[in-house]
Amino acid sequence: MEGSGSLQLQAVAEHEQDHVNFAQSRSGPPIRSIWGLPVVGTPVMPANQFLVGACYDGAQIFDRMGATLMISTENEDDFIRNLATFLVEERLAMTVRRPQAFIYGAFP
Repeated sequence: MEGSGSLQLQAVAEHEQDHVNFAQSRSGPPIRSIWGLPVVGTPVMPANQFLVGACYDGAQIFDRMGATLMISTENEDDFIRNLATFLVEERLAMTVRRPQAFIYGAFP
């Protein structure tokens, strides 16, 4: 999908098991792209479903707080057991500005 007024596709997402089946169904190395687009397997997608999108044009991520790392030895008995607890978090928000930039469907 290219040209004036059209969208440039950036990614394909599918359920991780579909990705494994598709990638291993042919001889040779695993498939990591379709039509030059990266393929991402994820457990968030329902089985036998796919999502293709022009991610840069259709959605935007807002970074509310950069990644933070906190290390503590004062959690329960961590000090006595010579352990450290790591807490890593990042706060993000995503908006979909153009829903028509994404195509969702089922594999035949």
